[in-house]
Amino acid sequence: MLRWTPLLSALALTLPITAESASDVELEDEARALTQQFIGQLKPRLQEAMSEGGPSHAIDICVEVAPRIADALSADTGYGLGQVRGAISLSKGLAP
Repeated sequence: MLRWTPLLSALALTLPITAESASDVELEDEARALTQQFIGQLKPRLQEAMSEGGPSHAIDICVEVAPRIADALSADTGYGLGQVRGAISLSKGLAP
């Protein structure tokens, strides 16, 4: 089975921070939880796509489905989910 770590670790969260916001540790915990929620919704779709049509089908599904999942989670939580290449990045109020 292909390892999806590079694809999934390409996700990032941007979290707005104000003087009254939660501590960095709390924000990082929220970001991790939201990332896990995203992965939990995307991973089964990718696994199904791999079974049905292989890697190229999984990439097509990811391109189509991942942004919709990210948009829905952003709307639900107020946090912006964005994609970066290579590593997970947690920005303080900056869009990727």
